[in-house]
Amino acid sequence: MEDANRSRQHVKETDFVPIAIIGAGFSGIAAGCRIKEKLGFSQFKIFDRMGEVGGVWSRQIYPGVACDIPAPLYSLSFAQNLEWSTFTPPGKEIQHYLDSVCKRYRINDNIQLNTEITHLQWEVCSSQWRVTGTVIHEGKVRTPFSLYAKVIINAAGKFIEPNLVGIQDVPGFEDFKGDVLHTSNWDSTLNLEGKNVLVVGSGCTAAQIVPSLLKTTANVKTVTQLMRSAPWVRPRFLSKKAMGLWETHLPWLIQTIPLLAVIIRGIIFLVTESQFFLIFGSRSGRKRLKKKLIRYIQQAAPEKYHEILTPNYEVGCKRFVQDATWFESLHDPRMHLTTETLKRITKDAVVLESQGNGEERVIPADVIVLATGYDTSTFFPSIKTTGKDGLELHQVWTERGGPQAYMGIAIDKFPNLFLLGGPNSSSGHTSVIINIENGLSYILNLLRPIVNGEVSTWEIKEYACTRWTARIQEASKNRVWKTGGCSNWYIGKNGWNGTVYP
Repeated sequence: MEDANRSRQHVKETDFVPIAIIGAGFSGIAAGCRIKEKLGFSQFKIFDRMGEVGGVWSRQIYPGVACDIPAPLYSLSFAQNLEWSTFTPPGKEIQHYLDSVCKRYRINDNIQLNTEITHLQWEVCSSQWRVTGTVIHEGKVRTPFSLYAKVIINAAGKFIEPNLVGIQDVPGFEDFKGDVLHTSNWDSTLNLEGKNVLVVGSGCTAAQIVPSLLKTTANVKTVTQLMRSAPWVRPRFLSKKAMGLWETHLPWLIQTIPLLAVIIRGIIFLVTESQFFLIFGSRSGRKRLKKKLIRYIQQAAPEKYHEILTPNYEVGCKRFVQDATWFESLHDPRMHLTTETLKRITKDAVVLESQGNGEERVIPADVIVLATGYDTSTFFPSIKTTGKDGLELHQVWTERGGPQAYMGIAIDKFPNLFLLGGPNSSSGHTSVIINIENGLSYILNLLRPIVNGEVSTWEIKEYACTRWTARIQEASKNRVWKTGGCSNWYIGKNGWNGTVYP
């Protein structure tokens, strides 16, 4: 009922909001909480196109969805959760955590759900942003609206549009009579009992959904997983025994012993930070880790898959898959892992082609699950952003080589526009929440004089932005994600690093 009330708190055509925040995920909620707490300012509005807070965690409901970063680190430092049920909690628990943060900081009335922002237009005469979008009623009917804002914080994130490149071009795609769904748009009413399921993808999402599909509750007939490129897979953070002890004792201990949550978070932070030097700072360190991961393949996965599960690129070139039960699920006789490519689709089957000799084989398929991730080639693709001199943000990025922002938060020619989770704000080795909070701290320092009436606008100078970007690209040249011999979502097809901080 509370979320429904939020969605009815619509702005009017003539509304003015000093600070408009786009996105009610980790970044947007953190921004709202800190603006209210640190600046003592509550005249802001958070917009999100979904019907509940949580960002990507409100959309990800596929079987097995969970955090693959330790929960104490995958949470806001100023709003620690003392009641995590496990070390890497399921997606719904993370969404509930974010909802509880909104209640704790009393920002519910500042949130407007079921609202999609489509255009941001800087108006020089008023030194304000004109914000336009639509309010979504019952998932279908859309009512246009607009308002003005002094400051925009775009916290929409990069995981917005599903990556469907190639799949819809497969011959016969339109003829398939079964269900085709992307993991970001999972249908919880889908009946998989007795079905032959084809899973396309082998990243983090696939490693979570495949074991869940094989559980007795789903009762599938078969699961065939298409793996274009093997990921490097790390064993679970804690053994089953250690996980049991954590789940049994840690929640009580954390709530009982003062500062224990802070200490545990600090320890996990130091451990993950050490991974940077192991993976990205030392070739010898990567070699040692590679041997360890190969041993894990040999110990945990079926022997028939050892060869195809051994990547042909360097450790760290792609994001690791954190194994929970994926390797274990490969022992299930209903499970088939293959590097064959999807050649054709018929009404009730798929044709697979061997990458080696080109041989084809037909397997029955009732459901096709696309665990192919998101289109991360740019940021905020559905929001047209027009700054000074009529410059459009995405066009500026295209002309300059790729997504870029000074310290990941600001772009010249776009005054009072701040980004959270923007270009080069991810690290590749630790929790993205840390990077979000670092960027937010910088933004708060810029917002304070604005809300106090001491400053009207901030705009980064062009030379500062381009110089910062040049340093980022230069520092990226020798990083393993560019030299490691793989393709990944960090680096664009033109070699541009618009994602990770090197």
